[in-house]
Amino acid sequence: MMRHLPWRGLLVFSFVGALACSGGDGPTTAKSKLGNLVLHAITDGSNKDVAYLAFVDDMPAQLLLSAGTDTTVNLSPSQHAVRIAGIAPNCTLSEGPTQTVTITAGATLTDTLRFNCSAVAEKILYGSNVDGNNDLYVTSANGSSFTRLTTDTASSGQWSPDGSHLIFTRPESGFDQIFVADSAGAHETQLTTDAVNHGYPQWSPDGARIAFTVGPEAWIMNADGSASHRISAIGVNQAVSWSPDGNRIIQSDGIEVIVMKVDGTDQAVVGNMAGGSPVWSPDGSKIAFLADGDSAAVDMFVMDADGGHRKLLIPSVPGVFNDQIAWSPDGSRIAFRTNRDGDHPAIYVMNADGSSPVKLSNNVGDNSGPSWHP
Repeated sequence: MMRHLPWRGLLVFSFVGALACSGGDGPTTAKSKLGNLVLHAITDGSNKDVAYLAFVDDMPAQLLLSAGTDTTVNLSPSQHAVRIAGIAPNCTLSEGPTQTVTITAGATLTDTLRFNCSAVAEKILYGSNVDGNNDLYVTSANGSSFTRLTTDTASSGQWSPDGSHLIFTRPESGFDQIFVADSAGAHETQLTTDAVNHGYPQWSPDGARIAFTVGPEAWIMNADGSASHRISAIGVNQAVSWSPDGNRIIQSDGIEVIVMKVDGTDQAVVGNMAGGSPVWSPDGSKIAFLADGDSAAVDMFVMDADGGHRKLLIPSVPGVFNDQIAWSPDGSRIAFRTNRDGDHPAIYVMNADGSSPVKLSNNVGDNSGPSWHP
């Protein structure tokens, strides 16, 4: 049930010279007795991932780009635990996901991890009522295949980060509850039981937690359904989005895009009049969202993660919507729902710059909620 993000990179150990120490026992000398750790990622093979999660001791996760570095400074001269999470199903790590490193006073240790990733057949999960009941289906990213996964009503489906499980909502005793199943839609377990409607479940990047909504409230629970608690009551009934490092979430209050820590603190508005349904890109550099455009319709935009450089991706026209944004794992494409072809909403995929939209769901059902397989 735990989700792990795709990791591909190599961490190599090398000592980079000692820091100079000044005399005396002042702050400079004390700081020079500490050391630094540099994690360096190298990714080889096909279908490379964008980023991974790095944990040092009990510190918050750091986003490590697949060809990047991350530095942890001022570590005590001792042994420290390093854990790598988010290894994609198609990737292997030459070392184990956990290791112990030894930091020397006044020195910087560089640890390089190498991952190799094989080619994969891309898949997209989505909901459809094509067979008369809303259930979850999976299609190839080019629309050439079409397989039903659930048979007893399901919506808002999401793959776990390692692709081994699904979460989704289903009516149960009069309320929408959250369920988890294996990747084939079997062996279901109900995670929530409260007499309220639970919506839009979203896995955390490391698969350890699930965010969801209860009306305008954002909630988080452990992946097994335990420790459920409210973190915010400022949103509208739309899915929240995890930051790629898992330390923050982003949601909309119907007007603004708001970023906060996962405990609900440090809330900050990103951009003005930004709109709804914000979704972080896999590398954390962009946010796609919906906002009112020049016509009486909602347009799709993308902006930098700090709210700058807002760019129109899809202009809408009255009566036509383009929504339910889902970034591909490599950040190069976006899947979304649209009714541009008529009465039945369909799933489309386009390039991340809004070009070359292609229809995937060639059926007569109402389709919704795309989710890319990791």
